[in-house]
Formats: sequence, structure tokens, C-alpha cells
Amino acid sequence: RGLFYNQPPFKKRKENRQECVEKFICFRRNKRINYFQEFKVMTDEEIKSKVNQIFMEEFEIPQEKIVPEAEIFTTLGLDSLDIVDLVVALEKVFEVKIKSRESLQQIRTVGDIYQFIIKTRDSLKESQNP
Repeated sequence: RGLFYNQPPFKKRKENRQECVEKFICFRRNKRINYFQEFKVMTDEEIKSKVNQIFMEEFEIPQEKIVPEAEIFTTLGLDSLDIVDLVVALEKVFEVKIKSRESLQQIRTVGDIYQFIIKTRDSLKESQNP
């Protein structure tokens, strides 16, 4: 038996753990596939709305300040640590990985973020529809 009397033997616990991991991965995979299908059909306005929502909820920026021309550092007052939080929030909401450092360095305004996410959506559409 295990270390405590109420625990099953180690081998059985390991098998149960592996089964749970496989179920979780399967659940995550199905959820991710469904989400990508939703993300691929999102309109530009829905993407902009979600990005605005991130700014309002994560950084408590009033909606009036969130316009495409608003500069992230000067107008919205975000710093480099806030940008890390922004990237994490975008990855979480849109379930995409933002890897390209060069493309991130070119983002200066809220409109640039809109265009970046829209381009990501379009590239996903093209990669899944050859």
C-alpha cells in the first residue's frame, strides 16, 4: 500500500495520474480546436472589442482613451512591464502564441495591436485552408 493507509499503491496512483493527464489534454485539445474555429470567424469589430476590453479590465483605462491612434506608452501610460502583461492577456484571450519579437517592437498604437491580431487571424485562416 501507499505511505498512508487511505492511498492506493504507487503504481495505481501513477496510472490514474496518467489517465487524468490524458483526459485533460484531450479536453484542452478539443477546446482549443473549437476556439480556433471561433477565432477564425471573428469579425474585425469583435477583435477590436476584445482588445478594448483587455485594456479596460487589465489596466483600468477608460474606454474614451482607447482609440486606434492612442499611443501605448504616452497616451495610455503603459510601461514595459505592462506590455508583458498585455502580451500575456492577448495570448490568453485569443489563445495564440505571440513569438515574433520584431513584430512586437513595431507596435506603437492601439491600432497596431488591432492589425497584429487581425493579421494573426488571417494567417490562421490561410494555414488551415490551403
